[in-house]
Amino acid sequence: MMTRSWWSRGCLPALAALFLPAAGWAQVAPLVADTYLNSTNPTVNFGTVANLNVGNGSRALLQFDLSSLPPGTTAAQVSRATLVLYVNRLGVSGAVDISQVTSSWGELTATFNSPPTISAGVEATVAVTQAAVYVTADLTTLVQSWITNSGTNNGISVAASAGAPSTVVFFDSKENTSTSHPAVLQVTLANSGPQGPTGPTGPTGATGPTGQGLTGATGPTGPTGPAGVGLTGATGPTGPTGPTGATGTAGPATIFGTNMTISGSQTVYASPNGTNSQGTTASSGDVIMPASCTFDVLEGFLNLTSGSGTATFTLFVNDSQPGSTLTCSVSGNIGGNTSCEDTSHSVSVSRGQLVSMQIHWASTPTPVGRVGFSLHCQ
Repeated sequence: MMTRSWWSRGCLPALAALFLPAAGWAQVAPLVADTYLNSTNPTVNFGTVANLNVGNGSRALLQFDLSSLPPGTTAAQVSRATLVLYVNRLGVSGAVDISQVTSSWGELTATFNSPPTISAGVEATVAVTQAAVYVTADLTTLVQSWITNSGTNNGISVAASAGAPSTVVFFDSKENTSTSHPAVLQVTLANSGPQGPTGPTGPTGATGPTGQGLTGATGPTGPTGPAGVGLTGATGPTGPTGPTGATGTAGPATIFGTNMTISGSQTVYASPNGTNSQGTTASSGDVIMPASCTFDVLEGFLNLTSGSGTATFTLFVNDSQPGSTLTCSVSGNIGGNTSCEDTSHSVSVSRGQLVSMQIHWASTPTPVGRVGFSLHCQ
């Protein structure tokens, strides 16, 4: 898997200057795994997608390797540890809570036997109010505990804050080759080198001249003027109506999706409501939309246990493909965990319309594995 990182193009020194104290030794702990979990598909591992979805039933997981720190580093030497995340897109502004993951996991497994467990405690809360910016969190205490007991380093969880549960945000993953701003953990170590010799004392500067002059006396307080007398003026005419205020922020987004077992070349229509219903006609996968919305992100994934093939995902509305639709294709071989994404198109649907997902297979020889998809509906 090939990834790009802006840290390697000279941006890290400038960013480090913003967050690190003048006295200290800056280290970067590499990001070794990132994914997100969704409550609709709690055992599906989205470890190969370009963005980490947070909110609307989704939370991100990240894990960093602390073995890059100098051998023998102790918790007492860590003066600060700062998490840096890049906001790729913002659905609903608010805040995110950062907690410790308490069980092991990996991003290359297509499905989990059970979702990783998350600590009930919150290590930090970070406000997220705009897109295309970096946000930071102080994780000093957590990193110190990982150094003391390395077996507890199962990474962190990033979820919509309990104080702002409608927050929806998309952070860059390390697989994002478009904006390429993966998460970073900066660790500042206290300066532990020997103290240098004391420099010579500089010469004493010349004494400046003493100021001269006396402070003048305070003048007497003047008398209070008489109270004004007059009639209240007539009420003026009503002013013109002001302009209409700006449109409020969009409501919280909804994520639809499902996953299923595949075998052999075929075309099926799958229901996006998580029930895994499917059939050979568009109507067999129909879901009646409970409300109007705009689908603006399609993500598909593929994991094969045998064979190879290509899966093409196409959104159908009212049992037909609309003129401008969300679609993407992903190819894979046995043992691979691959994904595709379409964020360049959008499809608006009304309450009561029928929605299904066409999944077309072209394969040789007959493959066996799982496919799945998720739809972001704003």
